[in-house]
Amino acid sequence: MYAETLRFGVQIHIPRCSPHQPLSVAGVTIPPDKMIFINTSLAHTDESVWNTRNGEHPLDTFWAQRFLIDPKDEGSGPTRKECSQPLESTPRGEYKRMDGQGSSSGQFTLEGLDGSWIPYGGKADSRFIKLSTENTGPAIDRM
Repeated sequence: MYAETLRFGVQIHIPRCSPHQPLSVAGVTIPPDKMIFINTSLAHTDESVWNTRNGEHPLDTFWAQRFLIDPKDEGSGPTRKECSQPLESTPRGEYKRMDGQGSSSGQFTLEGLDGSWIPYGGKADSRFIKLSTENTGPAIDRM
């Protein structure tokens, strides 16, 4: 649910520049040292990448199981099947389904999402730092 919260509920503008050479983006040339902003919402709602389970879970809705692969369910996982990469078939955990249909084994995955899931500006280290901070913040507040 945490990963889907970041996909669905957090849209930011990421500043980027190419300090030494021109940058070509969608046929437009950006001069060196000029700032551009990338909106994560565009990547987080790209229907050519993200799985909507045949329209059951549109990208403008929250789907708690979007990042889970269930080996028994062809419609599971974060990416459309045309985009997905092979995964190991052994699930790592048991997850309770939010639709009231009992529990379902599933494996959390980010495979196939390079450039399409950009939490905290796309830096992997900041993802873990932020998660750690959010988990310890309430404890610090009580001290």
